[in-house]
Amino acid sequence: TKSIEHLLMLLILDIEGIKKYNIEDFNYYKKKIKKKDISFWGERFEIFVYSKLISKLYTTFKNIRRGVMGKEADFIVDFDGYNISLETTSLIYNENSSKSNPISKLKSKISEKECKCYCSLNCCLIVDITNLSFYRKIYDNYSVSIFQLFETFESKFGAILLHESFHLSGENALTFYSQVYDWVNPNVDGKLKDFLSQLLGQREFLDGKKIYLKTI
Repeated sequence: TKSIEHLLMLLILDIEGIKKYNIEDFNYYKKKIKKKDISFWGERFEIFVYSKLISKLYTTFKNIRRGVMGKEADFIVDFDGYNISLETTSLIYNENSSKSNPISKLKSKISEKECKCYCSLNCCLIVDITNLSFYRKIYDNYSVSIFQLFETFESKFGAILLHESFHLSGENALTFYSQVYDWVNPNVDGKLKDFLSQLLGQREFLDGKKIYLKTI
């Protein structure tokens, strides 16, 4: 219950951050998350990424806007006068499907996104895999680890970030964390590589009792 309450509080804070930056985008997301025929958690992840990008404004880059739907990636960032594209998506595991290999679901989603017109070496695909991580703890069903997957991985995108969110249980409270696994194309656009280096900075992979929500 505390985990859910915390996530709802974070959603409110993210929405408020967008409202301060761009009222039109605030109204857009407010309408989207109220609809019944959309993927709520996919929209939630896009809002999360947008809010995090806004928090980096004027330190890592100068400007950000939502991309033109169907023609551009979700976000276009002005990095040193050069446009960087960022596309977001979220994977939800189907409990009724075979539980043997969710890695194939991830590969299928990446292949689907590679068919879009914005897929290029200056575009980064960001995939939320939190729901897959939830089921991984139950079924131990990854055919390979993320690190093993990336060792021989190929893609038309300049970079791919796999993102997961979780709570760590401490002595007195739950603490919310996000963790990113990154794959960078050997032929990545130089500006995108520099952008990601500044955006991600130094990272560590956390150990401990990770608590994932089924529908984050």
